[in-house]
Amino acid sequence: MKRIVAVIGVFAVLFALASCKEKELTPEESLAALKASQSANYAEYEKSVAASIKQEENIVNDKKDTLENLGKTEKGKKIVFISDGEYPGMKVGYEIISFDANGKYSSWKQYIYFPDTESFDSAISNISPRAKFQYESSDASLRLVVFKYTNNAYLANETYDTLLKNVQDFGYTLVE
Repeated sequence: MKRIVAVIGVFAVLFALASCKEKELTPEESLAALKASQSANYAEYEKSVAASIKQEENIVNDKKDTLENLGKTEKGKKIVFISDGEYPGMKVGYEIISFDANGKYSSWKQYIYFPDTESFDSAISNISPRAKFQYESSDASLRLVVFKYTNNAYLANETYDTLLKNVQDFGYTLVE
């Protein structure tokens, strides 16, 4: 038993000595290794900045496309407006209230863009099934959540003129 412990001790000493024989770098080698590491880190940083800029460009383009698709406010047909600050962390929202052929309310949608991933994630995680505006869809890469108004019976008899006045009274910006 003593021999086994002695052999294990010898191997332990040999392994310890072998691990200590690491080559020390010269100052020039250390500086070159540091510069290589910094260069790799900077390249990775530049890549992430470029990806972030591209994502923001995609969001700006999507906002423009959304607004183009919603169109402009049309008397008796639809009210298109820009809202902000309605949801915590919300940056901008585009909304459209549509009306039927008789000029009565028919539907309402919100397109909400969030300024950062945290705000978007918070909005997604706090969606309430009891809210008047229900979740319809989302796009995490655009930080966009689309909601639709579900209490349609409440607004069923509302007219274009009444809802337009409400939108204006709240100070929202009409898209005309």
